[in-house]
Amino acid sequence: MEYLLIEKKAWLEMQAEAKRLNERMKKTEQYFFPAGDSGWIDNAAVCLWLNISKRTLQYYRNSGILPYTTIRNKCYYKPEDVKAVFDRSTTKQK
Repeated sequence: MEYLLIEKKAWLEMQAEAKRLNERMKKTEQYFFPAGDSGWIDNAAVCLWLNISKRTLQYYRNSGILPYTTIRNKCYYKPEDVKAVFDRSTTKQK
């Protein structure tokens, strides 16, 4: 078993940075998925949220990765479906 020693100051700075990143992620999620909002999301918002191109989004639609609805030649997505794709695409630390 290996041990890594770091100074207490460095450890506290790392914890503070992790906390700042966590808060930033929460704010970003609230921006795209406000509480109680059952509205639909358009292509531009999905591309921003998933950090993908329009072509990748088209691939997700065509391959059935992301369900969508077309209204007047424009695609819309349910927030919970987009969130599920986002959650699947993020890697989990062990």
